[in-house]
Amino acid sequence: MHKSEMSRDKVEELIDGSKGRTFGITFVKKDGTHRRMVARTGVYRYVKGTGAGFGKGAIKPLRTVFDMTKGAYRTIPTDRVLEVRFGGRTYRA
Repeated sequence: MHKSEMSRDKVEELIDGSKGRTFGITFVKKDGTHRRMVARTGVYRYVKGTGAGFGKGAIKPLRTVFDMTKGAYRTIPTDRVLEVRFGGRTYRA
């Protein structure tokens, strides 16, 4: 883990605690670049009932969220998050 990344448990607690409200997140992608996203959980539009299902209790450190800007589902690596913006507060590593 890079020293400036948040703990996986803290990130998962913040994302799961959003309860469908919009939040901002910055993380390091697999290729090493940074990505900023406005996302939310609890979106079920366009879901076919198939797929990975990364959610609460998942083994891999991933969370599936809905990217509000692109209008598509994205997967966030919870072990590489740099910042979460939620409820008027910014949580950094």
